Amino acid sequence: IYPMALSSSVQEKIALNDLALSVYVEKFLQNKGIFYHIEYNLLNDDFKGHIKEIDEKYTYKNQIQIEAKLEKAHFSGNGPLIAPNRLKSKIKELYLNIKQDSMALKMAFKKFSAKSNFETKSTYVTSAEIKEVDLTLSGTQNDINISMQKIKLNGSSNDQGIKTELNSKISVKEMQYNSQGVGFSLNKLELDVALNELNKEKFESLRVMMSQKENLESFLEEKELQNAMLELLSKGLLLEIANFSLKSIEMDNGDDLKGFKIKSKITIKEDASLAQKIQLSPLLAISNIDLLSNIRLSKEIYMLLLNSQPILQTLTRYVKEDGDYYIFDIKFINSQMSINDKVLY
Repeated sequence: IYPMALSSSVQEKIALNDLALSVYVEKFLQNKGIFYHIEYNLLNDDFKGHIKEIDEKYTYKNQIQIEAKLEKAHFSGNGPLIAPNRLKSKIKELYLNIKQDSMALKMAFKKFSAKSNFETKSTYVTSAEIKEVDLTLSGTQNDINISMQKIKLNGSSNDQGIKTELNSKISVKEMQYNSQGVGFSLNKLELDVALNELNKEKFESLRVMMSQKENLESFLEEKELQNAMLELLSKGLLLEIANFSLKSIEMDNGDDLKGFKIKSKITIKEDASLAQKIQLSPLLAISNIDLLSNIRLSKEIYMLLLNSQPILQTLTRYVKEDGDYYIFDIKFINSQMSINDKVLY
């Protein structure tokens, strides 16, 4: 299977901007530039296949050179090809190089794998893993090199109960950053977030509304979406950060800033008058929010934050020490805030 052409409207837009690019894309597709080999079992709807490797170079009219590579992309699954019930995919490498004169932006994703199971459009489990990501910007006054190892992503949605639940987990084993003589490594970054107690009917209405829009950026400014989001919030929800942590930050000069760990629960109470409150003054909606948060922050990171944001000095009177770390146990209940059981006035 291979696409032979883009839609006429898209092709026309490309031609208006760069006629040579329009001709290149047209020939690329007609020459089976994107080519799928698929084996489909009509008895049980199982399928498997691969995508032909891509190695293309193109130079725009303004002398911007683009090089793109796709190597060893395989997939398998079950169900309709357009919307499968189960899907697994693997890519050995995806590479993109954009160059103009001495400047270059290179991106490489190595050993990508993903799998998804869809019971419905609102109940699914999906995961992905990337062994290595490299991003390099060179030939500028602010060259940057970022490298990440063992990135894992997990997401799920479940609307089989009374309420809809969304879950997301992200982890990065290690990340290195270098720019203008500044370099550091982040070790074991993790984020585990859940959005629960969502009204099923309002959430589904919002999901369908967004899926029907081609241009999400312009849609986000529409009153229709804003009203739908307010209706969802007015039914109440619970945002839980089970874990947002970093084991350590190691600087190139040998300093170890250690890390942090944050746990939080944010509750938005059900309130049919929430929209009216926000229209009158967003501050009126604060009474609808409860917050419980526990922050464990290394002394090194805290001092670094104080040096960059002196206003945080006011928090020092509330701090609680635990070895090499500072603890902030924050509560915001019924519009009153306390830190480590000390009320803020």
